[in-house]
Amino acid sequence: MNIQPKTVIFVEYKSTKMLKQKVFADNLTSLADARYFAANGADWLSFLVTPNHPNSMSQADILEIKGWLSGPSIVGRFIHPSSVEIQDTINKAGLDAVLVDANTPLSVLQQGFSVPVFKEVLLSEKSDWVKEVEWSAPFADGIVLKSDQPINKKNKQLLKELCQTYDIVLDATLAGEWQTDTFRLVEPFTPKALMVEATGTEEEIGKKTFEQMDSFFDELSDED
Repeated sequence: MNIQPKTVIFVEYKSTKMLKQKVFADNLTSLADARYFAANGADWLSFLVTPNHPNSMSQADILEIKGWLSGPSIVGRFIHPSSVEIQDTINKAGLDAVLVDANTPLSVLQQGFSVPVFKEVLLSEKSDWVKEVEWSAPFADGIVLKSDQPINKKNKQLLKELCQTYDIVLDATLAGEWQTDTFRLVEPFTPKALMVEATGTEEEIGKKTFEQMDSFFDELSDED
């Protein structure tokens, strides 16, 4: 039996900047990142919270960053966590949602948490894409689809069907090399949201350029 995932996290988000597509910003590492994506209408801001990993943020830092923002949901991204680790970080960092990597056992998610959960699913050329998503969907509020290969004629229809059936956050890099028309390439799949990654480092505290992202948000803007 195919159990459909919940859709409670995909509610309308009101921002001063209207976008044609919901945006899930991942790999944020600073307040500058958070302010930029929040100002551009992103619905979710994701920070790595697994200790001893590159770019990992402390619970205290995330809680402080959250205090500077209004609007987007703050997401803690975990790499192979335990259920205890997840709930403890939710409580101490004030997380609004959780993202777990593709290697996190589904048993970790079975008990449920006090906030919505996104589950990453990594699609490969040899994997059964439908089964990969079906296995994870009952335990998650949203599925983040990533792949080791770009969209092509062979997988295009299947990807579209998955986006129509499940609450999918689609990794924008599936469109291939990053380009200004990324949104145009993925729009036909109608995902619930697009995942983009913050890149680069701060030139100094609070100062950072986002030229590549500027073009992306210009394309997504619903304003004339």
